[in-house]
Amino acid sequence: LSVNRVGAEGAALLCGGSIHSLRTLNLWSNELGDEGCRALAEALKNNQSLTTLDLVSNVIRDEGCTMIAEALKTNNSLTILDLFHNEISEEGARAIAEALKINRSLTTLDLSENPISFEGGRAIAEALRVNNTLTNLELPPKMRRIFGEEFSSRVTYYP
Repeated sequence: LSVNRVGAEGAALLCGGSIHSLRTLNLWSNELGDEGCRALAEALKNNQSLTTLDLVSNVIRDEGCTMIAEALKTNNSLTILDLFHNEISEEGARAIAEALKINRSLTTLDLSENPISFEGGRAIAEALRVNNTLTNLELPPKMRRIFGEEFSSRVTYYP
């Protein structure tokens, strides 16, 4: 479903229907925004089949990211979440960090190409100290000095 201008309304329709049996949902570049994340987050809370969710380039800001993060606290099937190239900053990064302290299914998370602040990066670093499940985290290059060698086997920087 990538690059189809699904938007928030389409996301609501999709999530109200058939995602309960999907394993992969690719919504790359669909202009979902924060409102589209609301429907996705509600669906994720009870979904036990979805393992991969691609939300690349969807104009997701902190509010939408926070909703997805809240869903990650109860979802135990999602292993890959791609939030590359959105508008997630400190608040969203902090919400993801809180979710990572609880979630034990997510193994891959891409937050690169987002304007995450150093404070948001520090919150994620703290969460990694208690989360051993996340093995592949992609971040903006400026985060390298926060994460350093401690997490070098788990963190990559893009671009």
